[in-house]
Amino acid sequence: MMGGLPEPSVNRVITDGLGRFVARADLVIEEYRLVIEYQGDYHRDKAQWRRDMSRRSRIEAEGWTVVEIVADDLCDPDELLARFRKLARMR
Repeated sequence: MMGGLPEPSVNRVITDGLGRFVARADLVIEEYRLVIEYQGDYHRDKAQWRRDMSRRSRIEAEGWTVVEIVADDLCDPDELLARFRKLARMR
């Protein structure tokens, strides 16, 4: 368990309804169709950011909720887990 949530899968492949590859996600909580993506400074590059936005849209089109986090989010893990729990309840 992760703060009251199921343990997430790491680097899980997301597929579409036909089983075709959509993306490989950093963390996935399957039960809530929640994808957690860590966005390090590498993702600030303009071309990378555009690819990330298209990728996010493809994941969300398959019915997943995508949460993007950055280093500052890790400073308060209790608050971050509370956000995840809130999103899980909404699902």
